[in-house]
Amino acid sequence: MTGGSSGVSVLELRISNFRSFRNVSVQLGDLTLLVGANNAGKTNLLDAITLALGTSRKVVGVDDIHTTIGDLSTPKERKAVIDVLIKPIGKDGAVLDSFPAGSYWTGLWGQGIAQDSAVHDFVGIRTTLSWDPVKGEYALSKKFLKDWKPFADWLGTEEAHPVASSQIEPIAVSYIDAQRDLENDLRARGSFWRRLTDDLGLSDAEIKGFEAALTKLNEELVAKSGVLTHIHQKLVDLEDIIAATKAGINISPVPRTLRDLSRGVDVTLSTPGAQPFPLARHGMGTRSLASLLVFRAYVEWKRKQAEATGDSVHAFLALEEPEAHLHPQLQAAVLCFLEEQAEKSRTTKNNHQGPAGHLQVVVATHSPNLSAWVESKNIVFFKSVPGLPALPLADANLPAPDVTNAPASTSAPATPVPNDAAAPNGGVPSNPSVGAPAPRRSTRCIPLSALKLSDEDRRKIDRYLDVTKSALLFGGRVLLVEGIAEALLLPIIAKKYVLKDSPEQYRIFRSAVFVPIDGVDFLPYARLLLTSFTDARIAEQLGERQRWRDRISFVSS
Repeated sequence: MTGGSSGVSVLELRISNFRSFRNVSVQLGDLTLLVGANNAGKTNLLDAITLALGTSRKVVGVDDIHTTIGDLSTPKERKAVIDVLIKPIGKDGAVLDSFPAGSYWTGLWGQGIAQDSAVHDFVGIRTTLSWDPVKGEYALSKKFLKDWKPFADWLGTEEAHPVASSQIEPIAVSYIDAQRDLENDLRARGSFWRRLTDDLGLSDAEIKGFEAALTKLNEELVAKSGVLTHIHQKLVDLEDIIAATKAGINISPVPRTLRDLSRGVDVTLSTPGAQPFPLARHGMGTRSLASLLVFRAYVEWKRKQAEATGDSVHAFLALEEPEAHLHPQLQAAVLCFLEEQAEKSRTTKNNHQGPAGHLQVVVATHSPNLSAWVESKNIVFFKSVPGLPALPLADANLPAPDVTNAPASTSAPATPVPNDAAAPNGGVPSNPSVGAPAPRRSTRCIPLSALKLSDEDRRKIDRYLDVTKSALLFGGRVLLVEGIAEALLLPIIAKKYVLKDSPEQYRIFRSAVFVPIDGVDFLPYARLLLTSFTDARIAEQLGERQRWRDRISFVSS
């Protein structure tokens, strides 16, 4: 690399007609936390990132296309579209106006680098999932974008030339799901362990010498073991049955090649004063954490290789439920580890003009422990709302833009749209088409950074949103109370007195999140919950139904 250098960052993701996403935009940072109730669409976003920035061939189909009210079947002309915005960043993480001349990224993307309305460099990549009538299946295509338009007009952006797989590999996303387990990774094809150990970095002469030693070890084991010798003699009889000529029969109790040896490797773990045990005999928490550490080794090894060759690499981790199998203290430690790795990745290396890579992390979580450890600006709340009727098509291929989830920074004026909750039956027609498939619920994304809160409110939220209060981000019903006594007594009062004859309503009441704020300063939390971003907000107002208003008033008195 002869010129300057920079890192890169994926700053924005736009999604249309992919699974539960009708039309949304999500801003991304070094660390982005996706929170919300189950089935709100968090995993769908991780899958969308993987689809857009992954290099492996992913099976896609009709289930990946968003369905709406009135669809008798999924229209073949409906396409799922995912746009990714990438910009250059400096070692301090600040966005640069342009890619340094002669940098690795300018050589990688070339004419794929475009300029926005402010004449600043960016790379836009569009992934389209559409029906291929010739093949009779859904197919993926990736193309560069010539512009990055305001959200209201984004689907009409003109596309440029196709994106090659080699142009995606340096920023390819790594997806780690909640079922991560190093014991399985040791054998799974494509795991980070296998990617690291498939090539041990040895010379041909070294490989030949090690494999000759393995062959000799196998011969000695068979010769000295009466059991193996006996089995070998009996297997020789196969020669007379299946072969017209003599064929060689060998038993290899130890793998004969280094590649096979690395696939059969085992990892043991011991604590001071204790006997070492294989990883398979340790708990899921240890094996899950070990899997994340192997990913760390993989990223650092790739970065080391990039530095040696003058290349760059952008590690993008899509991580599902890092809290799985871990106790609360270790959950916080994992999050700190990820933040430290992202910061470390921007550090300028010796004899290098800039960072060789950058680590970006998107985490889907149900853990208040994690949401309490990050600033509110890094949190995006996901909410599932009733499906809406199909949008009119802008042309034969693309749906007309729907600005119901336009980011706050969009310069174009937002077109008013009906509030889902204002429509009869929550936006669902009272007499949907007979035989129509049930439409998907639609995901709304609410970035806490975009909510119109005062600086004082945001300061209080960032300071006091501890593990207990963070629970308000994981449910659609929230009840703010003064202290822990009220949080404990209200469910008992409801069960014994107010709702004792209404078990169904009591179950609804208990499904709410009871949040003691340890004082009487309710307003910052109320504003956080009820401030609307487009037509969605984090929590529903309990007072929308008169009977709830009356009962809450009675209990509070």
